[in-house]
Amino acid sequence: MTNRRHRKLVSQGLAEPEPLAIFFQRVRERRVDLGLSQTVFGRRVGLSQPMVGFLENGSFPRDPERVKRIALALGVSLDWLFGMDAGGS
Repeated sequence: MTNRRHRKLVSQGLAEPEPLAIFFQRVRERRVDLGLSQTVFGRRVGLSQPMVGFLENGSFPRDPERVKRIALALGVSLDWLFGMDAGGS
C-alpha cells in the first residue's frame, strides 16, 4: 500500500497510523503544547529551525541519539513518541 493511500485510509478511520507518522505528529504537538518555537526546540536537540520543520513534516532523524534527545527535550518516553504508550512519559 502506498503512503498516500494509507494516509487517506487513516483520515477516514479505516486504518491505524504507522509509528513514524505518529512520531512526526507527536513531536509537533508536544513542542507546541510546551510553548517551544522550532528554533528553541532545535537548540535543545541540536537541530536548526529548518531541520525541525523537516522533522515535523516527515524527515526522520538518522541518529538514534538524536531521537533520544528529542524525547528528553519533550519530556516523554520513546514509546509514547512512537504511539506504543498512550500515557506519555
